Amino acid sequence: MSYESNPIVANHVINQLAYSRLSSTPLSTIMQHLPTEEKKGLDKADLRDVIESTPCIGIIKRQGKDAAGKPLESEYYYVPEQDDDEQRRAAVVDGLRKPSLRACRKQHKQYYWKRPKTP
Repeated sequence: MSYESNPIVANHVINQLAYSRLSSTPLSTIMQHLPTEEKKGLDKADLRDVIESTPCIGIIKRQGKDAAGKPLESEYYYVPEQDDDEQRRAAVVDGLRKPSLRACRKQHKQYYWKRPKTP
């Protein structure tokens, strides 16, 4: 499934990422915020294909595991420079004054936490 095969879902995801207060969003959160009628018959693999074939959505690949031992999800962000919709781009860049994602945030860096020694 691609952007061309499901433009309604792709448009909803782009809007979700563009107007979100978060700079990047994992796939599970995007899936939860889809309307019920658009979720029907759509699984995570199909949604991932739609997102990854959309030119104005960037991907932050994440590897490793979280504290619970679950694999980390890739995160997605809006790229206004590659958006075809002039009104949405103007609303996000000029209206919301939302800055684009900083270069250092476009890469995942695994942080390790070490329990402090107690005396």
